[in-house]
Amino acid sequence: MSKDMKTVLSVIFGILWFSVHSWFPNPEVKDLIRTSISALLCVFLFLGFGWSRWVLGVLSALGLLAGCLAVFRFISSASMSFPLVIMSLFYAYAAFVLLNPKMLKGHFNHERT
Repeated sequence: MSKDMKTVLSVIFGILWFSVHSWFPNPEVKDLIRTSISALLCVFLFLGFGWSRWVLGVLSALGLLAGCLAVFRFISSASMSFPLVIMSLFYAYAAFVLLNPKMLKGHFNHERT
C-alpha cells in the first residue's frame, strides 16, 4: 500500500468517523443523509475521481471554519471545546491534503473525470 493510499484512507476514515460521531446522542434523518452523502463521496475519492477530491477538500475547509467558530463560541466549556478542536484540526489536515495539488499525485495519477 502506497503512502498516498494510506493518506487517502486516513482522510476517508476521519470523515466517516466524524459523520457517525455526530449521530450521538440521538440520530436524526439529516445526520443519516449527510453520512450517506459523505460515504458516497469517500467511495469516489477512494476510486480516484478528481472532482471528489475538490468537493471533499472544500467541504473540509468549510468544516474547519465552522469548527473554529464553534470553538470560540464554547471556549468557556472545556468538555465542548476539546472535541471541536480535534475535529477542526482533522478538517484542517483533510483540507490541506485534498486541496494541495502537489500531494496525492500517485493516487490521482490516472484521474477520472
